[in-house]
Amino acid sequence: MDLDAYWKKICNLVDTHGWAVQSVFEDVEKGIPSISYTVGLSARGLPEILLMGIDPRTANILLNAAAEKLIGGEFQAQTGSIVNEVANMPLRVKQLTISQFEHFGRMAMLHGENFSHAVPSFQLVFPDSMGRFPDDPACDPMMRDIQDIDSMIARDSEPSPAKPYRGPRKH
Repeated sequence: MDLDAYWKKICNLVDTHGWAVQSVFEDVEKGIPSISYTVGLSARGLPEILLMGIDPRTANILLNAAAEKLIGGEFQAQTGSIVNEVANMPLRVKQLTISQFEHFGRMAMLHGENFSHAVPSFQLVFPDSMGRFPDDPACDPMMRDIQDIDSMIARDSEPSPAKPYRGPRKH
């Protein structure tokens, strides 16, 4: 599917459902986990939502549930607040800066007529298996790393080593 066709698909989803979910698959070479985010909530005056480090299929389910709850007023997107209504574990709201979201949330930035406006956004952060969030020093370092958007931006900005093409990935 070419980019124009894909963009039309995203716009159709937003027009039909009020938002869409966009995923960027992991980049193993750079150590960047999968990143998924909503597109279209900002047209309703709501922030866009981002998840990192979760399989895109699972992230799609969680982001759709979060969007429904946010639209329904069932939770507020306030930094530090805990959201229990979306997953089978608590999630914490983390406000993103414009530059953090712009780096990965390009589709959301492009949606609508005003391409240059700042899109408010937040990240839903999940805890480790002991219930500790990434800002807790005792949190599992792997769980902290796969949700650290600043380190992901730094890794994404590094050039990839040239490697020969070995064909499509086998699943």
